[in-house]
This record gives sequence, C-alpha cells and structure tokens, in this order.
Amino acid sequence: MRQDTARWTGFSTGGGNIRDTGDSCWTEWALAAQVVRTLSACQWTFLRNRKRKMTVHNLYIFDRNGSCLHYGEWNRKKQAGISKEEEFKLMYGMLFSIRSFCSKMSPLDMKDGFLTFQTSKYKLHYYETPTGIKIIMNTDLGVPNAKDILHQIYSTLYVEYIVKNPLCVLGEQLTSDLFTTRLDLYIRALPFFSPRAA
Repeated sequence: MRQDTARWTGFSTGGGNIRDTGDSCWTEWALAAQVVRTLSACQWTFLRNRKRKMTVHNLYIFDRNGSCLHYGEWNRKKQAGISKEEEFKLMYGMLFSIRSFCSKMSPLDMKDGFLTFQTSKYKLHYYETPTGIKIIMNTDLGVPNAKDILHQIYSTLYVEYIVKNPLCVLGEQLTSDLFTTRLDLYIRALPFFSPRAA
C-alpha cells in the first residue's frame, strides 16, 4: 500500500471501549496502546521518515444546531483576535458553507462528503456523526487523514463519558472533567502529536 493512500485502521481493547479502572497509569497505558493499534505499517514508516515535527493545534465539538459543546487547545500559536463565542460562530458558519459548496460543485460522487482542507500553514480535519455531532481538529500539514481518529474520539470518549453519563445533559456545553482529561490524554498519545511544531 502506498504511503500517501494509507488509511487509519480502527482499534479495540477487550470490549472495545476505554474503561476507567481507577488506575491512572493503566488508563494512560491503555490509551497509548489503542493509539498504537490505529497505525498501519505504512503510516509508521511515514511517521518515522518525517523530519519535521507534527502537532495538533486545537479541536472543536459542535452539536447539530451549531452550538460549540467543547473546545480544546494544545499548540495554537495565533489567536483569532475575537471572542471565543464569535470564533465558534465563524468556524461553524465556514463549515456549513464549505460542506454545501463541496456537495454542489463536486464533479464526482462524494460518498464520504467533506473530510478535510488545508492552507499553507495548517490542515483542518472534519468528522460528522449521523446524529449531527461535528468534530473538527486543526493539525500540522504533515498529519494524514484523521477521519478514523475523530471517529474514535466520538465513539470511545464522547459516547462513553457524555452520552452514557446521566449527569450530562445532551445539547449543553460539556462540563465533564473526566471527558476533558481522557480527551487530552488521547490527543497527547497520538504518534504525530508534539508539544511544539517546527
């Protein structure tokens, strides 16, 4: 398989979900082990051969109505210069427009829809669930298609710690410290994550 067409593969541990055993060391190890399983041999070669460090800049989670449920930031060097509320509205509006543009103007059948776009400085990865939850991650240009990683964030973190949590009200801003901690551990365990990008 060519490196530029290699795709992320899914992962599972035991029952397929991350479970909190009360042992933080075990949990961190389990998260790291799950990330390792998402990489194909081609992508390990691709990552080993990269001389320039890669990183994750930030991540947004929106509901189907455009409300930002969660925002996480790791290595963002430049702020938007506007309030977070305005930034969230701008991001969601841009995504709504570009999805509509891609679906209408594409000369080919788009089975997966809009997945990613990139500028000269960063790459935006997009994933939408059937229920309308949208996860957006901005990364370095060298990061491959992160569709399956965003799917895992939804299925093993959002579903487990938000949807199945009776204390969390769906449609409201996420206030679960456990979800935030597990998401941070997951992002930092990704093989392309670096605290500082070159």
